[in-house]
Amino acid sequence: MPYTLEVRGSLYMVGQPGLPITFVGDTTGTAQDTWNGIYIKNGQGGQLLGFDYVNISNAYQTVGYESTTTDVFDLHDCNFKYNGTA
Repeated sequence: MPYTLEVRGSLYMVGQPGLPITFVGDTTGTAQDTWNGIYIKNGQGGQLLGFDYVNISNAYQTVGYESTTTDVFDLHDCNFKYNGTA
């Protein structure tokens, strides 16, 4: 699993109905763990993820974080499928 999207700040992804932003592993099926997923590095400045109309598939961990606060995610109209964990 060589790929991870590491966030050391804030990440806002805003798709639209019918035009979502899509992250998918290098696969055409239902395989899990084909990429690592998105990881928020709070200890290195990672603060917030804001997703509207975002699809994430085939990841080992959909979104992971190192945080002592629960105010990290703001998700709306997202689809997560064929992932190992959320």
